[in-house]
Amino acid sequence: MNLKNHLNLKMFSLEHDNPSRFVQCPWKQKNIVSLSFLAYRVIIALVVLGVLAWSMITYWNSGKWFIYLTHWTFLALSLEICIGAILVLRAYRKETSLIQHHSLTDHSNMMPISYKLYWMIYNMVLPNVFSVSIVYWILVYNPENKTLDGPKSLNYMMHAGNSVVAFLELVFAGLPFRVQHVVHPLAFEAIYMSFNFIYCSLGGTDPLGKPWVYEQLNWRDVKKTSLMIFLRVLLLLMLHILIVILTGIRSRMARWFRDDQKSQTNSVDNVPMIPIK
Repeated sequence: MNLKNHLNLKMFSLEHDNPSRFVQCPWKQKNIVSLSFLAYRVIIALVVLGVLAWSMITYWNSGKWFIYLTHWTFLALSLEICIGAILVLRAYRKETSLIQHHSLTDHSNMMPISYKLYWMIYNMVLPNVFSVSIVYWILVYNPENKTLDGPKSLNYMMHAGNSVVAFLELVFAGLPFRVQHVVHPLAFEAIYMSFNFIYCSLGGTDPLGKPWVYEQLNWRDVKKTSLMIFLRVLLLLMLHILIVILTGIRSRMARWFRDDQKSQTNSVDNVPMIPIK
């Protein structure tokens, strides 16, 4: 992509010339919503919702479940996964109806509001989910910390499984990821940091009664907290660029895979029939 495309104002928007790719698996040869992809989306949605419910039941603590960035990102991830599953289901039913009426063409290239919402949440979720996993295992995780005492398996699902699901989204979802959309994950981060500041300023505490949500974000220590925020923003920027690169690699590999499958299919179709005597 050249500089002119990067500076195109349309690239900063949530408009796209081919909305159908948002509900199709990029690895599939035919440009249709496959039943296998729909099944995958539904299964992932059910798993994520199950983990979300387990987490809320285990760590609810009079509503303090909502004070943690991990839970914010997992809730946003669950929302993105569920919206994706619903949109794929709707697209599958629509294509099935078109096939029944002997038409495979949908002439609408308008970008629906639901697709834009799906895309924006996707942009917000991926860098923030990966950053939560990185920061948690490097700075926050402490086996002796009983603040969120609960099953270890749930802790792994919330702080490692979240990134696994996000990576699966990156690989199997057909959504693009633009450099210009970096404002979306940064806005998510800004909203959470504002909430964290207001919560602590009003006397909010963690489940053990300490005057912070994360010790690394102690607003009484302005220098330390400012440095932490700066490092998180820097990490988000690097992750955003990395995801842009990985999305480009995914698109190229998927294109090569589709072309290879197409050439194999054509080779089989072109094999001459041997008459049976």
